[in-house]
Amino acid sequence: MPLSMWLLKISDGNFKKFITLNAIADGAFAFFLIDVLKKIKIIRLNKLSHIQFFFYLHYKAYLLYGFQYVFEKWRGYRVYM
Repeated sequence: MPLSMWLLKISDGNFKKFITLNAIADGAFAFFLIDVLKKIKIIRLNKLSHIQFFFYLHYKAYLLYGFQYVFEKWRGYRVYM
């Protein structure tokens, strides 16, 4: 989640850029870094496949962007400038 927040700041409110960057970062974590962490025995996915874990990570990006969008509309200004 902290990486998604940094990507939100980097994308400057551009939804397509945010989702693309987030998909790349989540994909790299879900498909490559998880295998490294499994070998070191730090983490394991008991009943989740790599694709299920990717979707679990990625759907939160939509929630984060939606919450930020609503918050900015409510406050009347952009927070991440």
